[in-house]
Formats: sequence, structure tokens, C-alpha cells
Amino acid sequence: MLVSSKPESEDGVTVPSSTEPLVDFHFPEDLTDFYPKTTREKIETNVAAIRLVKSLDQSGRFPTLEEQDLLAKYVVRWLGWLSQ
Repeated sequence: MLVSSKPESEDGVTVPSSTEPLVDFHFPEDLTDFYPKTTREKIETNVAAIRLVKSLDQSGRFPTLEEQDLLAKYVVRWLGWLSQ
């Protein structure tokens, strides 16, 4: 959960600091090329996702659609590794 020092609206929802519209992430129908293939690509994606989460947390903003794409690769892949 992101914590922001931004003011809350009347319904208690934190107002995002970004001027970009919020967009829900949806996985592509064809996942063939969605996930990294090599071990190196997987590690680089994980490191990038961790850095992104830290940055989002510090700035108190929500991820863009492109950033959501990166975060989706991190979460789903780890769940896949746990089942192997």
C-alpha cells in the first residue's frame, strides 16, 4: 500500500500526486512474450521492480500503466517460481 502525504478527499481516499489518469492494469491475452525469458532478464526485472516500488513509496504516487506492467511481471513470476 502506498502512503502519501497528499490530502485526502471527503471519502477518505488519498489523492494521487500524479496528473496522469489512473488506469487499471490488465494482462495481455497472449502472454508468450510478456515475461522475461532468461535468468538474467528475470533478475533485472526483479531489481527494476523493487527500485520502482521504493520510488513510488517515497514519492507517494501511483504507478503508470507502463510501471504496472513491470510490477505485474515481478509478482506473477515469483508465484510461478514458488510452485516449481
